[in-house]
Amino acid sequence: MRGLLFVLLIALQDPPTTEGPAPVALQPLSGAIAVWRASGERTELLDKAGRVWPADRLGTASGEPGRFTTEGPLLVHLRNIRAAAGKGLSIERKADRLALRLYKGTAIVESFESEIELETPHGKAVGRQVCFLATVDEVSTKVVALEGRIAFSNDLGSVTVADGQSSVAAPGKAPEAPKAAPSPEPEAEANLLKNPGFEQKLDDWPLIYEPVAEDAKVFRSGRRSLRCTPKDWKPSDPLIPSKTAKGVLKPGSRYLFRFFLRSEAFVRDGKPAQIKIVIDAQAKGSNAPPRHHVEVPASEGAWSARRFFFEAQGPDAVFHVHTASEAGLYSGTLWFDDFALLEFPAAPPRKEPK
Repeated sequence: MRGLLFVLLIALQDPPTTEGPAPVALQPLSGAIAVWRASGERTELLDKAGRVWPADRLGTASGEPGRFTTEGPLLVHLRNIRAAAGKGLSIERKADRLALRLYKGTAIVESFESEIELETPHGKAVGRQVCFLATVDEVSTKVVALEGRIAFSNDLGSVTVADGQSSVAAPGKAPEAPKAAPSPEPEAEANLLKNPGFEQKLDDWPLIYEPVAEDAKVFRSGRRSLRCTPKDWKPSDPLIPSKTAKGVLKPGSRYLFRFFLRSEAFVRDGKPAQIKIVIDAQAKGSNAPPRHHVEVPASEGAWSARRFFFEAQGPDAVFHVHTASEAGLYSGTLWFDDFALLEFPAAPPRKEPK
């Protein structure tokens, strides 16, 4: 699914000296992302979009935090990961997934478009539509599932780590049985929306009317979701009225707006239907840009992420959800859960050497 105002510009780097797997496009989001180039045995800063090869090592110059994105899109937050020979994180494209290798340090990996694989010296984590934290040192690998289910395995065994659980693998041992993780990890981004999963029913949400209501039987996480059951609704009818988060945005900064969607028999004149997401980056109610209208398919029978990137024009975030613009009558059932509004800080200016 395409993100709004989020185009990966591929800046050509020096080609590798030997033929091999295709490179992967990468764009820094925050921090001074560094790449140790195996082809030339050198380290360079990647302050613009570029390409990396499987033998390259990613990190930052001295292990300070940094974040980057790549195709999928895949988002990775680095901590205590230094780009150097024999260190850092590597990434390559496989037939059906992106594969990362983490040698030491901590990474938060978020991928909702395709299956992702993270290999470490003590075990491998694989998942789809997931966000998880992995910490690697000389004696163990720890995996914490922040969203979704992770298959964590090595040659001695395999476990499934669900939301809010963690598992540890050490040399010569199978991954431990998953257990409840401690308080949320400090690296996880702060959600700027209140009551994003309807756990406090409809608190802080706009006036919701029948047939739109909370649902305590079908939900993605927690104990509730928001259910909508349109019957012969017209194009552009509101499913979720305007929700405003006041004073939470920094003008000029980039944000991710994300939620999870599930549907059953959601159709337009008997054919599979779409919904329309409206994000008002100026909060002025104008139909002119940067007010974004994006139509996306429903997700029949399963929860699926819907993600949008935008640049803030003012301090307020406003969004609402409608039936699509295509002519016809819309009917069926839709569920919404786990809304999130997350900031992607701008990369600091690069310091030129004296």
